[in-house]
Amino acid sequence: MEYRKYIYLVTVFLILCGCTDINLGPEQVLLKYLNAVDNNNHREAHGYLSSKDKPFDTFTDEIAEERNKFISLLYNKTAFKIESVNVTGNTATIKVKFTSPDLLKITENKLYVAFSEGKLKDKDIPMKTGSVVYSLIMEGNEWKVFLDLKSQREKEKAQKIEKASYIKDKIKIENINIFESSSHFIIEGEIKNIGNHNVVHIETLIYLLDKKGLPIDEEVDYPISEFSSDPSKKSLKPNYIRKFRTQIYNAPSEWAKKVDIKIINIFFQNEVDVQ
Repeated sequence: MEYRKYIYLVTVFLILCGCTDINLGPEQVLLKYLNAVDNNNHREAHGYLSSKDKPFDTFTDEIAEERNKFISLLYNKTAFKIESVNVTGNTATIKVKFTSPDLLKITENKLYVAFSEGKLKDKDIPMKTGSVVYSLIMEGNEWKVFLDLKSQREKEKAQKIEKASYIKDKIKIENINIFESSSHFIIEGEIKNIGNHNVVHIETLIYLLDKKGLPIDEEVDYPISEFSSDPSKKSLKPNYIRKFRTQIYNAPSEWAKKVDIKIINIFFQNEVDVQ
């Protein structure tokens, strides 16, 4: 009898102190999930996912630990607010408004290092605002966040294959010339889209080669970006050709004034429209 009384009192205590998720509504469950993500606590966030999502939740504690500093900076600058909640039987949809650092602009403006080291002032961090609609489902007697990660992983895999093929066969870099000025070098060339996608972001890696043709230094460049102040560089439509120009400072003395330019990432217009 005393044992049953003890169990009862412990259960009541846990409920009152908020140490259990018994009978939490979908809004409370989503907030707990988002706060766990915000605190870079993958293990806790994983617990709020539906059983359909958990096998495809590939963000591990090891990855979280490796990226802990950067992710902490990212989430510390992120704010979210629930805008609406709709519950129908055993399903719920919740719209959440996010304001967060714009990583694409941070990368485009070459602020990544300063941001990752926490050296950027708040006023200098490019921000973006958007809304996300989350789905929750009832499993047993508990609400769980349903992200449909299986479909997301399949889509990401297909998209990765499509992009790699597009970079290889549909984006061409031609007519590269290198000029020397009094304080730096200038690399110019042309980039052409012979595919059928409107490309709004192209990231390249420029390798500086020695006399043997081996890389001795590298420079990241963005010849096409929707955030460019130059209207001609905001997109590369099918069959369009754009000139690009980048400056190289403090080049190694062994540089043979030769380069190898690789495209390492692209974004299609339909990706940006979805975001």
